[in-house]
Amino acid sequence: MVVSDQAAEALLGVERSVSGLRWRDRVGDHRTAMAISQQLRVPDVIGRVLAARGVRSESAEQFLDPKLRDLMPDPSQLIDMDRAVSRLVQAVVESEKIAVF
Repeated sequence: MVVSDQAAEALLGVERSVSGLRWRDRVGDHRTAMAISQQLRVPDVIGRVLAARGVRSESAEQFLDPKLRDLMPDPSQLIDMDRAVSRLVQAVVESEKIAVF
């Protein structure tokens, strides 16, 4: 069986999508792709796609399984957050009513 050059380049053997666009494998860092595939025990195509998107092997697991706490900024970095916390602590200690709008 002879496979054309175009078929060899098609991603997952898909020549055309429903909309008629050609699926092509992006060229990424081959070593990173292999490292991701091996470390996470995922198919090679997953490693290639992640590497082509610029995901490094150290951060691939977090990319595939993100946690909200990892994506949120440090609350104390928000303007006046420490001041607001101090005021809330004072209100609790003094048994004041607290309303959040």
